[in-house]
Amino acid sequence: MKEDVETEELVDDEPMHITERLFLGSIDAARNVAALKRLRIKYAEQQITRTLVEIEDSKDGNLLRRIPGILAVLGKIM
Repeated sequence: MKEDVETEELVDDEPMHITERLFLGSIDAARNVAALKRLRIKYAEQQITRTLVEIEDSKDGNLLRRIPGILAVLGKIM
């Protein structure tokens, strides 16, 4: 007999406030006009910067070794 598996869809459309001038989020967050207005985020399309950081999703994934590169990118865009 096949067992029914319940899945939950994750919605990631809210910008996350990091510092005074920095918000982090998905492309859906960047397109969420209602959230951008609520957070008083005004931007021009060319100001959106997309950076991909590959991190292994496991207990053994080493996030700490990625931090210097992430901080370097943030330093350039701020």
